[in-house]
Amino acid sequence: GGTVFKQGAAADAFYIVLHGQVEVVVDVAQMAADKKAVVAPGSKEEERVVRIETMRPGAYFGEMALVIDDVRSASVNALERSLFLRISRADFTSLLALAPSLDESVRLHCKERLLKRFQRIRLPIFSELTDAKVGEAARVAELLQLPPGATICAQGEEGKAFHVIVSGQVVVSTAAAAAAAEDGTSS
Repeated sequence: GGTVFKQGAAADAFYIVLHGQVEVVVDVAQMAADKKAVVAPGSKEEERVVRIETMRPGAYFGEMALVIDDVRSASVNALERSLFLRISRADFTSLLALAPSLDESVRLHCKERLLKRFQRIRLPIFSELTDAKVGEAARVAELLQLPPGATICAQGEEGKAFHVIVSGQVVVSTAAAAAAAEDGTSS
């Protein structure tokens, strides 16, 4: 056994399990502390660390942080002596650029994994979804990467989408609060 990578570590590669098996675990308390989820950690130790899945030869991991350009969202631990094919970030990015259908497949799998993770750690809304509904949601969901300061939606606009913040932070304000902030007054 041993740790392949820890939750919160910089993402530098993609992995394919060639031999052995690994487990993917999420420390829910660390997610809350890192502002990666609005979630109250359980009072019991076993509720704090959630096993997301066990992977065997042919499975792959590490793609989510590379695709969404973030730190590792889970820890991966070898459960036994294991062998991996490791592809660096640069080579992984080049591979996806060369094969658009592979890029599309990896992005769909990322969305499924993100939603299943939210389901398994019992985040509101997602905890009630069946696996079939998670798959359905992943197929219609879109991964958006926005620059700092971008407006996701504006007060008064018709609601056209449901947004889930996977990485980063947002500021929610009303038009009155924004105007007051510009004027230097408080509302």
